[in-house]
Amino acid sequence: VLNPQRSTAHHPLFQVALVLQNTPPGEFRLPGLRVTPESLQTGTSRFDMLLSLEERHDRNGRPAGIRADVEFAADLYDEETVRRLLTRWELLFDQVLSEPQSPLHRLDVLLPDERLSVLQEWNDTGRDVREESLVTLVEEQVRRTPDATAVRLGESTLTYRELDARANRLAHELVAHGAGAERVVAVMLPRSLETVVAMLAVLKAGSAYLTLDPSDPPERLSFALTDAAPVVAVVGESTRLLCAGMELAVVDIDAPETRSAIAAHDATAGPVRFSHPSAPVYVIYTSGSTGRPKGVLVENRGLTNNLQWMQDAYPLHPGDVLLFRTSVRFDSVGLEIWLPLLAGATICVAPAELLRDPEGLVTYAARWGVTVAQFPPSLLATLLTPPAGHTVSRLWSSGEELTAELAAQVSATWGAELFNLYGPTETTIQVAASTWRPGGHGSVPIGRPTWNTRLHVLDERLRPVPPGVLGELYVSGVQVSRGYIGRAALTGERFVACPFGVGERMYRTGDLVRWR
Repeated sequence: VLNPQRSTAHHPLFQVALVLQNTPPGEFRLPGLRVTPESLQTGTSRFDMLLSLEERHDRNGRPAGIRADVEFAADLYDEETVRRLLTRWELLFDQVLSEPQSPLHRLDVLLPDERLSVLQEWNDTGRDVREESLVTLVEEQVRRTPDATAVRLGESTLTYRELDARANRLAHELVAHGAGAERVVAVMLPRSLETVVAMLAVLKAGSAYLTLDPSDPPERLSFALTDAAPVVAVVGESTRLLCAGMELAVVDIDAPETRSAIAAHDATAGPVRFSHPSAPVYVIYTSGSTGRPKGVLVENRGLTNNLQWMQDAYPLHPGDVLLFRTSVRFDSVGLEIWLPLLAGATICVAPAELLRDPEGLVTYAARWGVTVAQFPPSLLATLLTPPAGHTVSRLWSSGEELTAELAAQVSATWGAELFNLYGPTETTIQVAASTWRPGGHGSVPIGRPTWNTRLHVLDERLRPVPPGVLGELYVSGVQVSRGYIGRAALTGERFVACPFGVGERMYRTGDLVRWR
């Protein structure tokens, strides 16, 4: 009647069976013969797994325990996995027998060594990091390599000294327009050297930057400017009209009078010398794919922690050139701008007209000696024929699921190391990473947690699930952002108290994962 789809690989109706043999055994007799039953092992498993229980009795008919036999398909399970499954089952029995009135949801199937692994050993990420502001770290690199190229856009370049001087002057002008601690400054410029100058200047002014992509729909730009309430916006000739009609101070860096004012400021030092580790460093808006975009407020300590971890895990060197391709509306752009400036490397700004021209983009990258680039998998899939003579040695994949098949193709055609980065907007760029290795199937793992960050795979009651079991991913640690601007209720819903730390919050990602 059911007529299921047939397969020689598995039983058509079910794959796991539990059998209880509790009926009195039949007695088989033959005249003049003594008959003894013998078990016959076929060496094959009838199901993926079969657990057979048999009640035992002594000579007087009293219960004498239960014998358990398990047979399993060896190409699906190894013996250790099955033994742990049975141990977990025994643990469940012990709880039921000792507390028969306990609700089912309070029963625990996590073994003691597993609890230690998922809560402590696999989350042992504590590291000492420098808590100076990002500005301080950049200025240190300026002193080390003042004449090295910091930013390039085609033939146009800025050295570290020039970048620092221009950012200092602009920072003083921003302070004159109200920039300062716990305030937001919008940066709305076309892709250029000035984009990097303005972002650094906002930090030197002690504020948090809100970077907006001028190519976005006007409604989105207007919403962000209204919602984040910046005290001033940095604009240019091509973007000044986007702020028309808004009660918002602007610094038009292309206006002659503004240029004169900026040039009159001190080029040797910014107006703010130190920002507290908890000071906001940027505001980034979510995509809005699940509703109204939300402004996430990220702190300095989360960003500097992430950058110091990244430089340790996947270090850049003074000779490296990193492609600035990502739109400023995404938080991962922080890697393309700040990481090079902490390492004495060069930011190579991709022209706006090449962002929708994959072939032109990689040709441009090859021309200017790009050594490190970041692409989402959907773009990587269109870049399987890199230009001859390219210099890319490392590729970062982020923002989307990376399949093992695509990773194998990319690694083979580019001849470069490939790294998978994972992190929601609410948790400061990325919180997990893995290095792709040949031989995998399905999805490339998101990897292990970054420094001072912990990943928890929990059930609906915020309890850890065993390795291999699907659960929801929660993130705790220094890289968890403050929350959403002006949306306290939603912040309280998504940023919840962490049951595994004192006074900690954790962010509920909504992503389903499992420990491998």
